[in-house]
Amino acid sequence: MKKILFVLCICIVSIGLCAEIDQRKPFMDYYKNPNFSNVLKAVAFYGNQIELDSTNMMNKIYLLNLYNMEMSSILNDLIENADSLNPGEAFQTANMLLSLHQYEDAIKIYNRINAKTPNWSCPWRHKGEALLKLEDYQNSEISLRKAIETRKDHYDAYLMLAEVLYKQNKNKEAFDIFTEGSQYAGQTEASEETVYNQKQTDLLYINILKANKMKKELKKAEEKFSKKYKN
Repeated sequence: MKKILFVLCICIVSIGLCAEIDQRKPFMDYYKNPNFSNVLKAVAFYGNQIELDSTNMMNKIYLLNLYNMEMSSILNDLIENADSLNPGEAFQTANMLLSLHQYEDAIKIYNRINAKTPNWSCPWRHKGEALLKLEDYQNSEISLRKAIETRKDHYDAYLMLAEVLYKQNKNKEAFDIFTEGSQYAGQTEASEETVYNQKQTDLLYINILKANKMKKELKKAEEKFSKKYKN
């Protein structure tokens, strides 16, 4: 009986090891030869495994690693070949880098787009955002003013410029730009992302009023927003 139990245990362990090897294989195939065919096979394999058993965390870990490795590879390829990208492709690449906080790389590509299509407002605005994140307020201001110059109703560019001016203690200019931009609220194109939600916009306005010591306007705004947000 003991011999039978021992053999059964060996079989179970062997099955477990085989299962682990099988689970690793698609990932290792991609790791050894990271081509598009192997990544598709691996994603399909782990996707199916997760559908069968969503509690198996290793399948999710393998899938996440695949995603990170492939995305890094594709991004590096795009960065290396940035000069050959058309403006639309370059813009999407720079935006991805911006979202990943790779601000310097994003700015380099935005610069190329600005040189090729100087009247396209969006790359100027996005470059202004990357420069703002780097706390390069002076160059961010230049870029955001260019975004507004090339498109008068670029609402997010006004808000971001107001923030950049506020951070430079150019408080009167910040108020003027915020006020000028407010007339374009709600006119953001459907294809554009909104950088500031309404609460962030209201908070920026409050801070600008405080910086300008506009007590009457500040009191009115605080009363309005306290009712809106309650806390």
